[in-house]
Amino acid sequence: MSVVIAHTSNNFGELRTMPAHLALLNAVALDAQSAVSLFFVLSGFLITYLLLQERRRTGTVLVSKFYVRRALRIWPLYYLVAATGFLLLRVLGPAYALYFPSPSQVILVVLLLPNFAGPLGPLGHLWSIGLEEQFYLAWPWVVKRGSGFFLRVVLGILIVKIGLAPVIPAFHSDAMAQLFTSLRFECMAIGALGAYAYYRNHRLLAVVYSPLAQALVLACLLFLALVDIPLTTAGTVLVSIVSIVLILNVSTNERSWLKLEHPLLNTLGRMSYGIYMYHFPLLYTVLFLLRQWPWPESHWSYRLVLYGMTVVGTLALAAVSYRWFEAPFLGWKERFAVIRSRR
Repeated sequence: MSVVIAHTSNNFGELRTMPAHLALLNAVALDAQSAVSLFFVLSGFLITYLLLQERRRTGTVLVSKFYVRRALRIWPLYYLVAATGFLLLRVLGPAYALYFPSPSQVILVVLLLPNFAGPLGPLGHLWSIGLEEQFYLAWPWVVKRGSGFFLRVVLGILIVKIGLAPVIPAFHSDAMAQLFTSLRFECMAIGALGAYAYYRNHRLLAVVYSPLAQALVLACLLFLALVDIPLTTAGTVLVSIVSIVLILNVSTNERSWLKLEHPLLNTLGRMSYGIYMYHFPLLYTVLFLLRQWPWPESHWSYRLVLYGMTVVGTLALAAVSYRWFEAPFLGWKERFAVIRSRR
């Protein structure tokens, strides 16, 4: 929801002249990049923990079944939204001429490489899905090799990413710098380290569960909600550390100060993939429709309608999609599950 709010607030200079901030919403939501980093950490934590459990229970990781589960969960909605977005660009016509995809961009999206495709307009958010799929193409093999290899790879990812960060600006290439920063494998690696610590009941958990650590992470969350930090490798690593401390406390610490077990939040959690996937194409459609009326962008009613149509519409689409489109694939996915999460 932080991503939905942040994207709705954005300027989109080719479609409107000013951002559409709603102070109250922006005050309680993370900036989009920090929210996506938290999502990557959560993904790395959950998937790594399930793989570690599978290796403990069966003695190995069944990589083929892992790939089938990923495909059944991610691909149907990914390709549905991609096809919808490409169709949308044609239907809306000249208003989005800047984003008409070239054949090479279409191919990159189809091959789950959207983060290398350049500007995609209403499909710009697919970069994060592509990045995840690229990471998880190799990750089950890493976990399968055992703890020593796993830890070397995780630490290698962090060392390489942090070590190269000061070097990249020397090339004076904005495209290279943007690509390097967007390859946020370090987020999933930090999530994986958290999963390993919990799996091994590492003594570091005592520090993570301490009142001081919980107080610090809640203070950091408040800071991230109020301040948009610049997108840098250092910033991403710091947000990821805050995220894994938060995740470990909420999901594994019985004395966690922050309790998130609630039917409404569980429902939103189940719908979260659809919320992320549908919001961007819908936002572009809403912005296109609002341009058809002479409505002052600075007026409170414009912002109210914009947020209302985008947020409510996104939730409605995600709910319908989960019930009628995603659920059958999730049912098939369970047939290939070796270790099941609680959600």
